[in-house]
Amino acid sequence: MNADAVGVRGQPRPRRPALPLGLGAAALLLIAAYGPLWALTRDPQIDSFPGATALVALALAAVGVVVARHEPANPVGWLLLVGGLGVIAGTDGALYAVLDYRLHGGRLPLGPVAVLVSWLWQPAVVLAALVVLVFPDGHLPAPRWRWGLRGYLVAAGLWAPGTLAITVGGLLRAPIRIDLSGDLALVDHPRGWAVAVSTIALVGLGLMVLGWALFAIRAVVSWRQATGVRRQQMTWLMSGTALTVVSTIPVVLLGTLAASTAPTGLVGAATAVLSVGTAALPVTIGVAILRYRLYDIDRLVSRTVAYAIVTAALAGLYFGLVALTTRVIDLGSALGVAASTLAAAALFTPLRRRLQRRVDRRFNRAGCDADAVIAAFTGRLRDTVELETVRADLVGTIAEAMEPTHLVVWLRDSPAGPGPTPAGGRDVRATR
Repeated sequence: MNADAVGVRGQPRPRRPALPLGLGAAALLLIAAYGPLWALTRDPQIDSFPGATALVALALAAVGVVVARHEPANPVGWLLLVGGLGVIAGTDGALYAVLDYRLHGGRLPLGPVAVLVSWLWQPAVVLAALVVLVFPDGHLPAPRWRWGLRGYLVAAGLWAPGTLAITVGGLLRAPIRIDLSGDLALVDHPRGWAVAVSTIALVGLGLMVLGWALFAIRAVVSWRQATGVRRQQMTWLMSGTALTVVSTIPVVLLGTLAASTAPTGLVGAATAVLSVGTAALPVTIGVAILRYRLYDIDRLVSRTVAYAIVTAALAGLYFGLVALTTRVIDLGSALGVAASTLAAAALFTPLRRRLQRRVDRRFNRAGCDADAVIAAFTGRLRDTVELETVRADLVGTIAEAMEPTHLVVWLRDSPAGPGPTPAGGRDVRATR
């Protein structure tokens, strides 16, 4: 056994597969190719904000590489990694298809290959739901869910291969026509035999949406019933999902209210918000599976909610004061804005503290309970004189308030001696 395979204590290190690194490198190459392709096409139909799809693909691939390397037996990491590859490969293929067939008349090489590659985003969508189903340990929640998984895969087999068949059929016809979205015209506007195949694919897509809804309901029920570590892991998943859902609101509003009249800058900003919210989901999944700072989720949620409420309240107060000082009292625009800004700045800290305490009681009960436990220990410490009692009480208080994975308290027998050589102590280990 070589020295690289031996840990610090002489134990062999677990072998980590090299395949995730190779797939991650391929994803990085595709992400690097995305920039020039978008700059050459500047097609807002595919990406209205530069880097939106690349950010999501990078988050999926990066988290997938880390999880697959650390837990190769868990399929969640592999699903995320392959999904990231499919997203960025499909986007690059669509951009190259637009560049070739719409901007250069089909004279560039590998145009048909790019059209086929653009289909790869559909398997990525199929895999995304499987991540939620087998989260966090890679196993089905119960044996009865095997039928749900089989039904979902059958629906995916109707949708994705159906559109692939239409794509291949469109490539065999001449001339090849590409829509603004990078799809073949036959895919978006089927004719002849493609109408029947497209109908079957739409039925499969509808069944897939039903499967997504069932998987989401299962995750919510599991979150409400879970305790301990599983509860924290599900909370991370729910938080990432909530960010993704909230980030879709601006895009939906622009699509339903503004339609095609929305300014390009506003659409780009909404797409940027959507990409950041979507990229947050794989990051939260990775944190939950690897259990890195797992118990910080309650604090993050309480801080996020508190600052969101404070920001909304101060924004409303600021605009109200501006209207009051410039239109009602008529102090002048410059003076009114300055007075409103000073008032909002002065109210920020006290308002944040009050709201933070109230939000913590709802979303961060552990932090509130920890403060109460420490306060109770301080009160008991005043009346305790025995050293062993103080040590036991200290260990219990720290374990209850902070939930450390490892806690050691050392007490010296006497102050004499050249160094702090421990003579005794108590070692408490708590596995989260």
